Amino acid sequence: MRRIVVQDDVCEICKEASKMTGHVLWSCSKAKEAWECSKVNVCAARIGGVSFQGVMWQLLMVEGVDDEKAARVVTIAWTLWHNRNEMWNEGVRKSGQVLVQWAMEYLAEYGVAMELNEPAGPVVEHPVVWTPPRSGCFKINVDGATFSKQKDAGIGVLIRDDKGRVEAVLSRKIEAPLREILVCKMLFWRGIR
Repeated sequence: MRRIVVQDDVCEICKEASKMTGHVLWSCSKAKEAWECSKVNVCAARIGGVSFQGVMWQLLMVEGVDDEKAARVVTIAWTLWHNRNEMWNEGVRKSGQVLVQWAMEYLAEYGVAMELNEPAGPVVEHPVVWTPPRSGCFKINVDGATFSKQKDAGIGVLIRDDKGRVEAVLSRKIEAPLREILVCKMLFWRGIR
């Protein structure tokens, strides 16, 4: 509603609450169905907050869950959000059981891919080229990408504090003629501004 994409913020599934992130991920009947199927004990009400960051903080820092459980929680939350977006674009509403099965298959595929990518020999450490800003300041890194086949372009922004912690991340599709973007990119990389 803030971005004037929708006129009504009532959850289209349960029709009981505003479809804020916390509702979509934890308290909507659709979310509760998925969490019950998952056998992962995530209860936003028990944790005392409904933000994704709050729940993850509780699980990781207070309860000390292992990486495997944290990965399951993140992936199930992602499938819930993804399915919500699919429904918004006239896709099919999937059951909680199907979403959890999809999340677990996705995690298994990821695990196999990571095992295949493990280096055979010793890992060579490269020197760090990023230097932090002076104390109390932030550093902003910006990059762009062009996708010729899709005739599209995008930009990414990363903001870090003086300790190297990520403070904000943004990526956006750029609405501009691809030819002009490619020319600007070419001139930039050649050092002509």
